[in-house]
Amino acid sequence: MISRRRALGLVAAPFLLRAGGTARADDGNTITIATGPYGGIYYPLGNSICRLFNLAATESGPVCVASDSKGSVENIRALRAGTVQFALAQSDIVTHALTGKGDFAGDAPADDLRALLLGHAETFTLLTRPGSAIDDVTDLPWHRLATGPMGSGQKVTAAIMLNAFGRQDADFGGLPAMTRDEEVAALCDGKADAVTLYFGHPNGYVQEAIERCNAHIVPVTGRQIDEIVAAHAEYFSTTIPGGIYENHPDPIPTFGSQSVLVTSISADDEMVNALLAAVFDNVDILKRLHPAFAGFTPETMVPSESWARLHPAAQAFFTKRKLLIGP
Repeated sequence: MISRRRALGLVAAPFLLRAGGTARADDGNTITIATGPYGGIYYPLGNSICRLFNLAATESGPVCVASDSKGSVENIRALRAGTVQFALAQSDIVTHALTGKGDFAGDAPADDLRALLLGHAETFTLLTRPGSAIDDVTDLPWHRLATGPMGSGQKVTAAIMLNAFGRQDADFGGLPAMTRDEEVAALCDGKADAVTLYFGHPNGYVQEAIERCNAHIVPVTGRQIDEIVAAHAEYFSTTIPGGIYENHPDPIPTFGSQSVLVTSISADDEMVNALLAAVFDNVDILKRLHPAFAGFTPETMVPSESWARLHPAAQAFFTKRKLLIGP
């Protein structure tokens, strides 16, 4: 029987078939979107984009395939290495890659990185187990905290949050890097007092932790969080909606960033235009493929923040559709 976590993550299954056709992912005529782990939101988002692209493509055109991954950092590295054509990433991780900071310190700035569209809002989520005596983020010191897998944007954002409080992973029990499945298991088995997640909502991992061991989402607020938001254009104050998880009727304040689909400046203009047309011509369909997509509109999906450098074909596409004011 499939778990509810996996069910939430797979609401948008990997649709690689054209209408009335068959998958041709092994014929060398394939474009790939790097997404995230199965229980997150990137995986269904990437698969939904591929579904729309494949349904709109001609029989002789390429097939779009979404691949799972550890997350944002790994995705951008794969994009820069040329092993994928498109990648989903957190907006803050995109900024790090563009500026050669964070996990990309020591790398040449990713001047070739370009944004195509915005997805769902991603929120920093702090889950605790019953009896941990953690009521908000200021209660974390000296508890055992898991901050996610290496190669994920989640771990990077957790480090930024901890540094704002003058802390680092070693101050929280020295737990090793864990996958999201391992984090949920560690929390519910009593090996961790709290775990961080960085996803849109509703989220399968959160759902599983709440159902399995009555985990609780706590606020992530305070002066330090306000300073993070004020210092970084890609972050914003937000809330996890109330009522979407059992025993969590009220909105929970936290901070977050935006998911963004990125590519290289060298990406083919026609390919970029075809992908954007497939998505923006079918936003109403996309909204129905996962609860986290319900708020999508053409206007909110256009990258327009200071950190988002548009691909030229995307700039032309949005300008033509009057979603962006041209130069």
